[in-house]
Amino acid sequence: MIHARPVAVAVAVASVMLTLALWACAGRAASASDPAEPTEIAARTEYVGIAPELVYVTEVDGFDLWPQSVGVMGDDGMSATYGTKDGGRTVALTTDRHTDPSVARCAELPDAAAAVLRCSVQRGEAYILLEGDGVDPETLRTAADAVRVPTSGELGDLFAELPTPQGPVERPDLQQGGEGQQADPPALGG
Repeated sequence: MIHARPVAVAVAVASVMLTLALWACAGRAASASDPAEPTEIAARTEYVGIAPELVYVTEVDGFDLWPQSVGVMGDDGMSATYGTKDGGRTVALTTDRHTDPSVARCAELPDAAAAVLRCSVQRGEAYILLEGDGVDPETLRTAADAVRVPTSGELGDLFAELPTPQGPVERPDLQQGGEGQQADPPALGG
């Protein structure tokens, strides 16, 4: 014979545990590895003309981002350079809305030796061009595989050297709420 009370208690406990689990999933904070939100990227890039949907980064072992290299590319794309500590090898990343059909896809980049290598990869609507100087094709293919949207925690370093918007310029000689007329017009001369 099954007793209704123990079954009801078990169902109630299971229901509470399921509800708590769902709340935990729904209310979880963004992880350090989650991509930054487009609005968060836009707050740092729109002032200089970089479209948030064209902001991408990569990772290459032994290479560091050179923040002074980050800037606008073309109409609203982005550029960033990664280099070795001695500066002898670099990987430049640029983004655009249009692809250059003359550039090989990174996955198809041949193992041929060249001083400067170029290849492209697509992420969403963005076309990313990678250009390596002093690197082998495998390094460029690895950089292409690692192309992604930056995390929230990376935005500060990524855009550290970009200019930031300044507040309005205070003009005490202009009337407040007027149409730009001087508060004290010059006296008539004689």
